Amino acid sequence: MVLHGPTATNDSTMDLTWHFYANAEGMWRWERLSADKVVVESSAAVYDDYDACIADAQKHGYRYSLAKSTRPPRTPTIRYPRSYAKVRSRSQQEPPLTRGELIDAGVVEEQPAQSANKST
Repeated sequence: MVLHGPTATNDSTMDLTWHFYANAEGMWRWERLSADKVVVESSAAVYDDYDACIADAQKHGYRYSLAKSTRPPRTPTIRYPRSYAKVRSRSQQEPPLTRGELIDAGVVEEQPAQSANKST
């Protein structure tokens, strides 16, 4: 795993980039790179966790700062007002039509009553 730190400026106003990485065994190290990506300094030890690695880098001049975004500024979202049309809730809706009302409306055909005795 490789994590690149933010660019920092040291006392001599030289731009430095901090490089944090874990080796194959999962041990963390840090490197300080010059503007032309040459290793200026690296950690003398390896660390079990990332926080210990950061703490050692801070002893050597690492200062955390947020990286500048390369994305263009976000345009605001346009929000349109909700429709003012009256919407009925379920409790205000009319009850479903009965079978007789559906027959009267011509939606369903009336079926003749079936007799209880079937002849075979």
